[in-house]
Amino acid sequence: MRKLVSTTNMSREEWLRWRKKGIGGSEVAALVGMHPYLSPFSIYMDKIGELEPQDDNEAMRIGRDLEEYVAQRFTEKTGIRVRKNSSILMDDECDYMIADIDRWSKKDGIGLECKTMSPNSKAVKGLEDDSVPPQYYIQCQWYMMITGLNKWHLAILVLGRAFYTFEIDRNDEDITVLRKAAKDFWIGNVLPRKMPPPDGTESARKAISHLIQGVDNEATVRLDSAVDEIKHLQEINEQIDTLKQAADAIKQKFILELGTSGIGWNDGYEVSAKEQVRRTFDVKRFKAEHPELDLDPYYKSSVSRPFKYKIFDCEE
Repeated sequence: MRKLVSTTNMSREEWLRWRKKGIGGSEVAALVGMHPYLSPFSIYMDKIGELEPQDDNEAMRIGRDLEEYVAQRFTEKTGIRVRKNSSILMDDECDYMIADIDRWSKKDGIGLECKTMSPNSKAVKGLEDDSVPPQYYIQCQWYMMITGLNKWHLAILVLGRAFYTFEIDRNDEDITVLRKAAKDFWIGNVLPRKMPPPDGTESARKAISHLIQGVDNEATVRLDSAVDEIKHLQEINEQIDTLKQAADAIKQKFILELGTSGIGWNDGYEVSAKEQVRRTFDVKRFKAEHPELDLDPYYKSSVSRPFKYKIFDCEE
């Protein structure tokens, strides 16, 4: 373990610049397909400087502000005193493997990762079943790899609901997989600026939207991708349509059983199909009845780029 740079009095903007110099614990899970919000594509775009820093939001602010509280709750529950880490750390062998850990105790030989979570998060059910979210597990393994420690603790505050702690043991087999994934990505993609393929995630979509702006709707270009890829896409869409129809048929069966009841149940499950009233504003009628009013300033504009395709029958 080496110290890359001190984070004392470091601004968020400067901290984000330093993070571009390597792969951190919150990113490596995406490289092995275990992160729900990040993708290799978006991480690559960030590392080469093609993405603007993510805007600070309320959830991020709460997480930072409550980090010390979560650490205090951890000490209260376990008796282990931890101190804040004030440096970005670096792997002994690879400069691009970095870590910005929350807390640790050198005396007890453990580290601590502090998290806050919305009570509406899907991950809460897993916590109740004593299951660690995969991206958090990987993050802790990454930090053990960087620091050389053999145990890492995870403390999660579910806002207004519960507080969970987990003890995670070092797993060298998992660490070997993570090191290889990080090395392949950094040397195979980032350094030579070789873009990884998009993976269909929302983070990849956002990265592509940021990368490509100002579309000329009338411009044409010959593509490198073969027609087989479009045919494969068509097959997938047909499978989706078939599965959707099968799912709708099951829903319709349940609605027939429900009759006029809004909720139904049987051993092991509960279903609901409640009537909802949706009110819409009749803009066309309003404009006809009030032609003197200019409604343009009240319209919101959004830009989208729907993907469509046609397959032609080509003769040999």
